[in-house]
Amino acid sequence: QKQQQQQRSTEQSVEDLLATKTKLLREATIDKLKRFDALRSSQDPSIPFWDLVVLSACDNDQASSYREKIEEKRAAACIPTHARYVVYSDPPGVKIGNGGATMHVLESMQKDFGDKWKNWRTIIIHAGGYSQRLPSVSVIGKVFASLPLGDPLYSSLELKLATYIDFPARMTKGVFVASSDDFEVLCVDDGLQFDRGGIIALGHPSSISIGTTHGVFVLSEGDREAASETKLFDSSDAHAVCQVYECEKFLHKPTEAGMYANGAVIPNTNMVYTDSCYYCDIDTCCILLEFYDDAKPLQCEIDAYGDFLQALGTKSTSTYCENAANVVSADASLEETRIELFKRLNERGVKLHVILCTLSKFYHIGTQGEYLFHLCEDPLFRGEFGLSQYSCCTGDVPMEEDGKGEKTVCVMRSHFGNNVTLGQQTVIENSFLGDHVTIGSNCLVSCCTLKKNINKTDAIGVNGDVDGLCNNKGAISVPDGVMLHTIAIDEGDRFCTIFLDIAESFKDGATLNTIGEQLTFCGINLQTALATLHLTVKDVWPSVQEEKHKEKTTLWKGKLFGVFRSPEESVRYALEAIHCIRHHLSKPGGENLLLLERASMPELLRRKNITACIQLANQPTNPPHEPKQASKTE
Repeated sequence: QKQQQQQRSTEQSVEDLLATKTKLLREATIDKLKRFDALRSSQDPSIPFWDLVVLSACDNDQASSYREKIEEKRAAACIPTHARYVVYSDPPGVKIGNGGATMHVLESMQKDFGDKWKNWRTIIIHAGGYSQRLPSVSVIGKVFASLPLGDPLYSSLELKLATYIDFPARMTKGVFVASSDDFEVLCVDDGLQFDRGGIIALGHPSSISIGTTHGVFVLSEGDREAASETKLFDSSDAHAVCQVYECEKFLHKPTEAGMYANGAVIPNTNMVYTDSCYYCDIDTCCILLEFYDDAKPLQCEIDAYGDFLQALGTKSTSTYCENAANVVSADASLEETRIELFKRLNERGVKLHVILCTLSKFYHIGTQGEYLFHLCEDPLFRGEFGLSQYSCCTGDVPMEEDGKGEKTVCVMRSHFGNNVTLGQQTVIENSFLGDHVTIGSNCLVSCCTLKKNINKTDAIGVNGDVDGLCNNKGAISVPDGVMLHTIAIDEGDRFCTIFLDIAESFKDGATLNTIGEQLTFCGINLQTALATLHLTVKDVWPSVQEEKHKEKTTLWKGKLFGVFRSPEESVRYALEAIHCIRHHLSKPGGENLLLLERASMPELLRRKNITACIQLANQPTNPPHEPKQASKTE
């Protein structure tokens, strides 16, 4: 207990130690980026790279969008063109989780390539899901989210491929499994080798509090002692950067007490090693493929970490199979399916090893708040990945500074007119901002066209007052704490701008009979917000029947957003709606809102025109008038 108290008192020491390694991590990342850029430029097939790159998608519509984005990137040589790229969507019906998706991908590879894939180095990047907590990438996909790096801009896909550029040369044939919404930064040496049977995972030094929300590796007592002497604590050449150990157990989102009880905490530290991605050898892939063939169609969600890795280790047990605490959606068949998978993997003697990447970190970007923080405020994330604060922009790009002189905005592939003003911790991407436009603090503006001179004759969808929407120059003013994202739909001739408070999520939900009181919209009580717009709960969720009023529904399913003939109109309507909601201004002529075509997020995704969305994102770098010379370059 005394040792635990002492370790708890230095809980920040892991982060502090890693912060001292930022220069090393940045240098390692810059080297990887340079080698990835060289590979893209040369397209040299003799340089070790993945034989097959697989993206998973949640349905056929998303898969189709991903394929179009990949072709766009191949045509622009943003990714190595000599590799094979495929996209597989989850089977229709019950959600099967990223573990089920992994097995479905293996089955699809077998169907498409026969046994050829068994001699390849394959990477599977799980990118399914509609990013309800970061809706500015719901249409394009989080794997294609823009990052302020390179010209043309990197997306998450390019950064993942660059980060892992060392891996293909260090592995025998097999499959590497990764996620699209986390980013690893790591130094490597000869200790990083994927050359053993079973599963070999990467382990990252983390605080105990981080361990409670991730997977944690448990080593034998002797290996734990050896792991307490690493490059993280001693930079001498006596220690390797990467160390491989066989695991006793894998704990999935354990409690602090559980980590101590199972021996997960490295001696004389407050540190555990947590998961991110892993290699799976061909024999293990075949075991999973056989299991899937017997178990399909799956009737429950299988996790690629909690259910695959938890089943492995020299001291693993099946007790986790009955624990549904960390399961998003527990089905009656979950325990039975888990037990059968556990038996299958253990009967075949599948081993679990972890490569302790002692100089490494991982970052997760899954929410609007995380996106703004890491791109605008977090000096470690920006520094270690070499990110810019403005990239691929035209016009007079403003860079506001806070009281400490620290620049806290991020702008990507956008055009700026004269005298645009930006607030703090704001991200602007793929947007056109006309003269004198003002953007508040803590905002995310994506694929929007914002021009000056709103007046009462503009078609905004209602005949209301626009006072308060404009600044003293007569140009659009976006208030603080807003997310705006414009989507092109149908034949590319209709547009909808979705909007939320930056602290809200489309996953926010409640039962229909309580949703008005329990949720907020644009930072205001939902019932009040809807009344301001002359709407009711039934207007917004018309498909939810009275007898199902106790079932949970979400903002995601609400018909909250107006459809217009131009991106400018759709943005102006969104801003007027936000203004009226936040200032409790009941819209004159509000009855027109009942005639306005409104859409929910699922409907917008069904109607999306991905080609037009890509054009909308690319348009800001080809503005309709000659831009003023940018004030700064980088």
